[in-house]
Amino acid sequence: MEQLLIIEDDIGLNQGLCKALKTDARQIISCQDLKTAKEQLLCGGV
Repeated sequence: MEQLLIIEDDIGLNQGLCKALKTDARQIISCQDLKTAKEQLLCGGV
């Protein structure tokens, strides 16, 4: 399954991007800051 990491601090824009880009073949991982995104990458979440 394809994974897409979205890093956006604007909550509305973040949610809109997730909704627009989500498909059955794509998992969306959403983060609101770089620190959280790095944690996702390091723990194998992406």
